[in-house]
Amino acid sequence: MKPRLLHVTTVPMTLCFVAGHVAHGKSRGFDVHVLSSPGEALDEFARDLQVEAHAVPMARRIAPLSDLAALWGIVRVMRRVRPTIVDAHTPKGGLLAMMAAALCRVPVRVDSNTRWRPSGAQLGRSLRPTSRVSSTNWRVAISITYRS
Repeated sequence: MKPRLLHVTTVPMTLCFVAGHVAHGKSRGFDVHVLSSPGEALDEFARDLQVEAHAVPMARRIAPLSDLAALWGIVRVMRRVRPTIVDAHTPKGGLLAMMAAALCRVPVRVDSNTRWRPSGAQLGRSLRPTSRVSSTNWRVAISITYRS
């Protein structure tokens, strides 16, 4: 059985930035899947790169109820796909994907996102819990930071 690789982004328009990762994974024998918000761009990306796409609505803004629904949707996809590796690429998608991957006990979790890492002093009250969860994910996941 081929190892499964799941790439996650919040919105499908950012998938174009991971096309090389997807092509490389396929060339190395991985069964590659992508997960993002629904849209024509997701369908087109999956069709062009011949990968399986999974649509889960995710809001880019902080929206606790819809974020919880998105987390549940991602968990459902992960339970069905059973990925060996989850690679997350955007701030919201990364946070939700790392939480879902931890819940689903995915063996390899890669957060290859260059997100802003705020300090507590820079955060308002409403964002502190999100920062704590995100910091926990950074300690659990393999974190890759690109520096220019």
